[in-house]
Amino acid sequence: MKKHLECRLSIKVKNEISQLAQGILGCLNPRLSQPGLSNAIFLEERRLQRIKQAAPVYSESRYVYFHEISSHFIDILSKIMLTRWRCGYSRTTVLAGFSLLAEAAFFPSPGLVNLIDSGPHRDMDFFTFVRSVASLLPFFEQALSDDVLSEGDEEVFQKLREIGYRAETSMFSFTNHINTHKGSIFLFLIVIGAYRLICHHKIQKKPEELFATIRKMTGKVLDQDIRNNKNETIGQRANRDFGLLGIRGEVIQGLPNVRHVGLTVFQKTLSEGRRLNRALTTTLLHIQSELNDTTLLSRGYTLKRIDRVKQLSSDLKHLSLTKTKAKYFITVDKIFVMENLNPGGAADLTAVTLFVWLLFNIQGLAIGGKHERIFV
Repeated sequence: MKKHLECRLSIKVKNEISQLAQGILGCLNPRLSQPGLSNAIFLEERRLQRIKQAAPVYSESRYVYFHEISSHFIDILSKIMLTRWRCGYSRTTVLAGFSLLAEAAFFPSPGLVNLIDSGPHRDMDFFTFVRSVASLLPFFEQALSDDVLSEGDEEVFQKLREIGYRAETSMFSFTNHINTHKGSIFLFLIVIGAYRLICHHKIQKKPEELFATIRKMTGKVLDQDIRNNKNETIGQRANRDFGLLGIRGEVIQGLPNVRHVGLTVFQKTLSEGRRLNRALTTTLLHIQSELNDTTLLSRGYTLKRIDRVKQLSSDLKHLSLTKTKAKYFITVDKIFVMENLNPGGAADLTAVTLFVWLLFNIQGLAIGGKHERIFV
């Protein structure tokens, strides 16, 4: 059988990565003050620098080595976070937090921040996302409380939006006013709220029921948002000028790129024996090749940017990352940086794909090379 990864990590580097994963989880402790968080992150930044310094000099080997670093990091993170890490949070909140951390870490991820580099984003890195996740977990927990439940699903959605506004304020406070997760806050709270509703109403726990509840909960309100030009967003402007629905339209339709693209590709990749890191990269590339990502219009208001990302992602999505193929990934990464392509919408939907998959399939996930029972 052909080996897809030809670079191997030393025992020393693996131990450093394990300590990095544990240190990152320490940063999510809700009892940690912001100064304490900053000190903890400083230590983990130094650790990650040491890990990356062990990479080979030759570019293709270096790229594959970085892929192995992120793969091992996500494996360790999943083994700890999905089996025994709680820190006072519910199962659903832990799954949401893990999904956001894994999405921020996996490599390669053209145009996005990851564990290795920041792509075209000069104002943030992986640790900015760690700060952001730490700020958001308490609000995900609030979305699960009985206080959110109302007689009507639309009222639940309005309450979730109120939580979302507070979550955004907290995020900006933790990240020094950098927008890391505004789209994810919107999507994750909707998914959490819909999941809470199907559990409350004792509806059969299936992804189809979740997506149907999302459509029912958000449809009328978000349709009015799209038609309302007050405080117009990029998505609303793109709807007016190009007929694109943006993230609101994606939600109104019950997240079709998660349902039909993300979950299908993610499950297939895992069933082929791939690790989580590879499954996330493959899922992202497939979503990017299909999605009309209006986030891209924020740095250049032209449909050519959307078409460019679709084309580049289509060229990569079926390639395996070997030393001989690494040059193609390296070239595409450079194009995303040079052309300032920032597919944030696809990143959010990739994170949601992982979150939804975990909500319904976590006990079938192979963690640490074997199937283990996950906490309930």
